[in-house]
Amino acid sequence: AETKIMDPAIARAPMPIAFEDGLGERRHTVDPRNEPLEVLTLRSELTSVPSFELALRERVSRLASFRHACYAPVRGVERIDRGTPTLAIVSDRVPGVRLTEILTVAEKELLPVEIDAGLCLIRQLVQAVAMLHEQLPDVCHGAIAPERVIITPNARLVVVEHVLGAALGQLLYSRERYWKELRIPLPPRAGLPRFDRRADVTQVGAIALALILGRPLNDDDYPARMEEIVGRVGAVSASGGLEPLPASVRSWLSRALQLDPRASFASAVEALAELDNVLGETDYTAA
Repeated sequence: AETKIMDPAIARAPMPIAFEDGLGERRHTVDPRNEPLEVLTLRSELTSVPSFELALRERVSRLASFRHACYAPVRGVERIDRGTPTLAIVSDRVPGVRLTEILTVAEKELLPVEIDAGLCLIRQLVQAVAMLHEQLPDVCHGAIAPERVIITPNARLVVVEHVLGAALGQLLYSRERYWKELRIPLPPRAGLPRFDRRADVTQVGAIALALILGRPLNDDDYPARMEEIVGRVGAVSASGGLEPLPASVRSWLSRALQLDPRASFASAVEALAELDNVLGETDYTAA
């Protein structure tokens, strides 16, 4: 999974940070053919765990043949020497804006996220994750979040950095620490959190709730306030007014967020089937 696609001089050249989160810093560059790339330099706190790199490389190799327009291709894992060796994931760069930036601006500028537009993105996301779960039942993304979702200029949703699930599981953080430090929501369970298809569905549910709220989830929102927020959240109509969220949509959110383990979705395939049923019963156009 280690491929030398960048000229060493380019790799060592200073590049401005394009985006930063709990996983690391992303910089933009080009390959020798002048094709745009994004380089995620992982935080040393993550890569210092000995099994992290091995799990990451194994997952990159496992997903080498997985290709779809709603996932940004990962070129490989490289060690970049900028004084001290750092581990980086190199991916094709997707034109567009990260969903977290859209939600942050919407909250700051008091711009409502209309429910049909939100549901359009939610369905695209559920469909993308369902395809991954269907084609590779033993694989999960593991880090689905607004920080790792790109909205292109033509409103197409693209998921990035889908090779991290197995490596993040090696950190052995608590559920609270995964959320506080990495913004990764995980379903409740006895013992240490598990990175599996239910984790992906939980993460999809958290993005869906953020889109309906029209803002990023805060530190204190997850997991303590999920039931409260889902119970009272409304929908912004095309006219800009707030209307009640249909019970079927509220129920879907609860099942996606694993609020009731007995009724929760076990995979995105189940979540997609139910979402299509819900959309068919409502007047929303999801467009």
